[in-house]
Amino acid sequence: NPFNYQVKAAPEAVSLAGDWFWSDIACAVSAQGSGDALGLMVDYASPDDYSLLRLVFGPQACSSRLQLVQRRTGAETVLAETLVTAARGDWHRLELRTSRGRLQGWLNGQLRVMAQGSPTACGRVGLYCRRDAASFDDVSVEPWVASPPEAAPRLEEMVAAGGTWNRDETGDRLSGQSSSGARLLLPWPAVSDCQAEAKVRVGQADAAGLLVQSRDKDVMLVALVRSGQALRAKAYRPGSKGGLLLDLPVPGSPDEWHTLQA
Repeated sequence: NPFNYQVKAAPEAVSLAGDWFWSDIACAVSAQGSGDALGLMVDYASPDDYSLLRLVFGPQACSSRLQLVQRRTGAETVLAETLVTAARGDWHRLELRTSRGRLQGWLNGQLRVMAQGSPTACGRVGLYCRRDAASFDDVSVEPWVASPPEAAPRLEEMVAAGGTWNRDETGDRLSGQSSSGARLLLPWPAVSDCQAEAKVRVGQADAAGLLVQSRDKDVMLVALVRSGQALRAKAYRPGSKGGLLLDLPVPGSPDEWHTLQA
């Protein structure tokens, strides 16, 4: 077929392009597979040194998984993983971005997984297939540079875990909308002994604030909560008994800006 690239894997197949020094790139491909998994590789230095965005098909479309995988010195580590709806045999658009050690995995135009890799990683790009056949089409590789750690991340670098998010015309402010809770996850690497700060305006929402999650999934929420036309500051661990840590009145109205720290 002159219009797409086909492969049959037993058990795995990899096709590479580019140079050893490639970095700060966004690689994308349209892919269709009848096998177990397919994906995109970046930072490929050797068969034991690369990063991989892998779409693993489940028995049902709704049980498929999108993974960010890192292979180093012969060992494979799943850095991030999420359930997705992706049927075997359908065409899917995969995109893997790498810059400043950040890895982002996109599926069909949506950012679904992200993780922190090696800030010095570089290498070739590749197509990946595991068990049985796959077809690849419309491969693209373009420059992409992540925001530096000291700068505010761009909206495209964040994962919307709920609701709809937009920037205003200045590009400095984010607004979220949802009937059941909007969450936006920032792309910064996991750290300890840190402080987060944000300016928050509740507006017409019931509450708005900062959500901090540790590696062991322990969550703390610091939020401004509407009480009529007044506000209360609350800090608690959602889902835990006796999880309310703080409940204090806050001067000002929901339409005013307030600074929160966690």
